[in-house]
Amino acid sequence: MSKQLDQSVISQELTKNGKVSRTITPTPLNLLYILENTGYKVDTSTLEKTDNSKDAGATTINTNFDIKNKRPRIIIGDDGCGMNESKLFKSMTLGGLIDDVDYNKTSSDIGKYKAGLKNGELFLGCKTTILTREISGKLIKTYFSKELMQKFADENGGQWGIYIYECNEDDKKIFEEYTNGGNHGTVIISEDITAFNDVQYWKSAMIKTFARTYHRFITEGLKIIVNGIIVEPVDICGYDIPFSLNGQTYKSKMCTDKVEWF
Repeated sequence: MSKQLDQSVISQELTKNGKVSRTITPTPLNLLYILENTGYKVDTSTLEKTDNSKDAGATTINTNFDIKNKRPRIIIGDDGCGMNESKLFKSMTLGGLIDDVDYNKTSSDIGKYKAGLKNGELFLGCKTTILTREISGKLIKTYFSKELMQKFADENGGQWGIYIYECNEDDKKIFEEYTNGGNHGTVIISEDITAFNDVQYWKSAMIKTFARTYHRFITEGLKIIVNGIIVEPVDICGYDIPFSLNGQTYKSKMCTDKVEWF
């Protein structure tokens, strides 16, 4: 046992000074295992990254479900504003400040607490690579996983951290493919996924989920592509997008009357 946590030492300090303190920094691997089990699923994890793309001003979000080295892989790329090194460090900070942002948040923005990306990736049980570039900026990348976070802490006195690297030619090719040309944007590669095996099921499920969840944004011009398929919006309420039944077209109305609950 550490002398600092020896009860007799603590008691003596408290008696002598009237107060006592100790650091209670969490062990990275244990805390990340806890965050891994906070209720995320494959669809919510994927939507978290899509929310970030939308908030970054993307006009096109390109998602692909496939298999690499016999394990599922998800790639999500966008042509949003991208990040420089400082913004990337901030985006990967667990429990980052809510108001510590580098662009103006609006009522249409979805992300808020800067936790969804990390929690979602932890649920997938994967190795994550993030490629990103601002307009006229340098293409950079970082890696994230439970094991890497623990390794960094072991090598840096318990501190949490990541490394940022310059990208190579292979990175540039995949970045250009998933960011509508590669001038700016972000690509998140989640590979060696352990949370699921049925890639075809989740590809089909996410096309339907995107169609319903982002139907308003799609009708406003956002383009979402899944494995080469352009997602068409589906409005289950029939308000933004009229629906047809027996040859007739119907459009629901917004309910504005006061409702009394008994």
